[in-house]
Amino acid sequence: MPKKKPDQVIVHRIELQETERQLLRDVAFAYSFNRTTEPIVELINDNTTMLLILSAAAAYLGFTYIPPALEEGINLAQDWYDQYQAALAAGTILRERVDTVTGAIARGPLWGVIDLYEALTGTNVPDFGSGYEPNASSGGGGGF
Repeated sequence: MPKKKPDQVIVHRIELQETERQLLRDVAFAYSFNRTTEPIVELINDNTTMLLILSAAAAYLGFTYIPPALEEGINLAQDWYDQYQAALAAGTILRERVDTVTGAIARGPLWGVIDLYEALTGTNVPDFGSGYEPNASSGGGGGF
């Protein structure tokens, strides 16, 4: 038996209040944040990646990092810190770089990465004049 064609269209609409919209925004942000940071955390959990990160940081700070065997992955960070303290005591590390890195760490992940990018490339990124500023003689500026 053939179906009868519809003679009317009924539209259902769901409207959310401001609190429900905010909850939905928070859930979407948490989901996207998790999808972004999960690969980064998995990458850092790998010993060879941590070795690469620590070696790059040591090269930037001006000392040679000699890692322990990879089987001793737990000792990577402690060994790096011991070698860093020895290089600092011997005066082989450029103090400006250490101050730049510690300042970037203190500013947090977003502004710290911007400060490190400015220090490495010498370009000024609009960060409203706070933190590291390349070629800053007056100490202000940095905005748009």
